[in-house]
Amino acid sequence: MFKNILKLLASTTLLMAFQCNNEEPLPTLKINKYRVNITGQSSFSISDTIWIEGTVSSKAYYEEINDSIFFDAHQENRLKIMKFIQPTQNVNCIDARDNFQIIRNVGVINVDSFCETKRIITYAEISEDSLFYNYKIGLKPLTQGDFFIYCHESIIHNENRNEFIMEHYRIDEFSNQTIGFIQCGSTAWIDTTNSESYFYFKVE
Repeated sequence: MFKNILKLLASTTLLMAFQCNNEEPLPTLKINKYRVNITGQSSFSISDTIWIEGTVSSKAYYEEINDSIFFDAHQENRLKIMKFIQPTQNVNCIDARDNFQIIRNVGVINVDSFCETKRIITYAEISEDSLFYNYKIGLKPLTQGDFFIYCHESIIHNENRNEFIMEHYRIDEFSNQTIGFIQCGSTAWIDTTNSESYFYFKVE
């Protein structure tokens, strides 16, 4: 059903291209965010495994029919692992994907590079009752340091996400909750205040 709806949306988009700009906007398909749980500690050792579990509904809300439909496409979740460094004028973290061994438990894992950073892409499996997509991966630390995990378009459900760790890496003229890193040759800054997509931890 979902594939048929996508074809309908594509056809409608082509038709709308020849219509006036004041026409009603196309109906949209609203995808749910992943709900992520990470091993609830602020400190780990080299021998530990940090488990990341993600769950998302298999349904998406389709405005055209004012109801939810089964979303039969692969549900992917993109993660980044960054390591805090001694702050410079602009930067306080670097890519840290290679500082961890990735363990697959549920779902499929792929790793790609986006300029200077590497992303872990998880492809979830549908549950037996077809109500959810789930994945579970492990991160085994290879080096010590202070790190954070960023889960794109996700809500990390840990009660404590250990924001205090980043207080030691403040960039001058920015808030304590700002991270700065090199992205495609340029410096990028993100204010993580009130964000639920970051989890901070130490490896000692």
